[in-house]
Amino acid sequence: MMNRIHPLIMKKSKLILTSCVLSLMLTSCLERPDNKSDIFGPEPVELTVNQQNVVNDINDYAFPLSGSNPNLPFDELSSLNQLGEARIVGLGEATHGTKEFFEMKDRIFRYLVEEHGFKAIAFEMDFAEALIFNDYVLTGEGNLEKLMKEKMFFWTWQTSEVRDLLEWMKNYNLDKAEEDKIQFWGYDTQIIFNNAPILLEKLTSVDANLKDEVGRLLTGYQNLDPDYYRQVAGAYREGIKKSVDSSYALIENEKELIIQNSSEKEFQLILQLARNIVQTEEVRFSNSDPSSRNLRDQFMAENQLWLLDYLGTTTQIASWAHNNHVANNINYGLGGAMGFHLKNKLGEAYQIIGFSFGKGAFTAFSNRLGRNVITQDPLVNSLNFYFYHADPDNFILDLSSLEGGSALNAVIITNTNFLNIGSVFVGNPENYYYELRLKTHYDIIIHFDETEESDLL
Repeated sequence: MMNRIHPLIMKKSKLILTSCVLSLMLTSCLERPDNKSDIFGPEPVELTVNQQNVVNDINDYAFPLSGSNPNLPFDELSSLNQLGEARIVGLGEATHGTKEFFEMKDRIFRYLVEEHGFKAIAFEMDFAEALIFNDYVLTGEGNLEKLMKEKMFFWTWQTSEVRDLLEWMKNYNLDKAEEDKIQFWGYDTQIIFNNAPILLEKLTSVDANLKDEVGRLLTGYQNLDPDYYRQVAGAYREGIKKSVDSSYALIENEKELIIQNSSEKEFQLILQLARNIVQTEEVRFSNSDPSSRNLRDQFMAENQLWLLDYLGTTTQIASWAHNNHVANNINYGLGGAMGFHLKNKLGEAYQIIGFSFGKGAFTAFSNRLGRNVITQDPLVNSLNFYFYHADPDNFILDLSSLEGGSALNAVIITNTNFLNIGSVFVGNPENYYYELRLKTHYDIIIHFDETEESDLL
């Protein structure tokens, strides 16, 4: 076995929660403890020999982290140097509302920019919506918090952590030439509200007649409220889909006109906006049929591959999404996760970081949006259980570095429970453990023993 020496961080004592009474269905506390370690219970019972062997392997291979703050120095991230060869680095999150995950992804992105020349970060955010925030980081114009509250559709990104990332990007760009500036993009395909207005705004400066014709074709797309989509006749939905397809074909056919009145780069962007409208319509059309393929993840991968071409052949991108989307998982939905499609296309040029935690607070919907807390120790023999019992509280684990005969390797190549929570959390945390083969899904794991909730604006 490889012997690695690291300054291990010993566990803090974990005290029993006294600030509020919890039951299995309780999802938030009236008072927030001053010290997050105050919300945790006592250490679990003694480990079995096999469990201890797995934990010993983690201790040997883990690279401890002092924390997630993006302003911490980069020397703790040397184990991530191999990411410098990737075209896309998937940055997951085990919940959509954990402060440490968001901060750590910010920290990694800054490291990738400053140490490896990455030029963009792309979010699990709709394509047109993200253009608003790309303008901000490139120009610095506008009130960022106001933009986030008014233009970000999902609460998941309306946090101080994402705000701080965007502010850092803007400040980084201040003294840079245009070709050296970093950019903010989106690749999701769920929300229709910004797509047509932004597309039509761009067409206004290209050709008024083309803008009017595209606007006519997209009338039904814009006017059919998503909340009532399934209530209208299938033939009506099919008609909208055909009109959306026609709008894309029209723009594609007017390539020469658009380039003549703008540029090749602007044509590519306009065409991709039209493509994203086609994608969003296909996604909501397929969502009306539960047996349909997982088009959303397929399109999210497609859009990132487009972005690689659009930004240049040497451009490297960090991709911010949930663990489930970045994972190399053929079984996610019908058709596979976004990460499965990217891994198939890029191979080792797509590197995947999954995030893990032991217990603690996070933001999610239960009966309302707010703070949720898991106080139980992780499920016995889950991946989180082994990570939680390792000596470092927080660490990076490069799964590719593990030796084949190690006890830990035997766990990560077989189906083992792993905790993943989306935007909704209700009831027993054991319901949110899912079996997966960790080494297939991710290249690197970043673990935090104790977490706090994201800071909503």
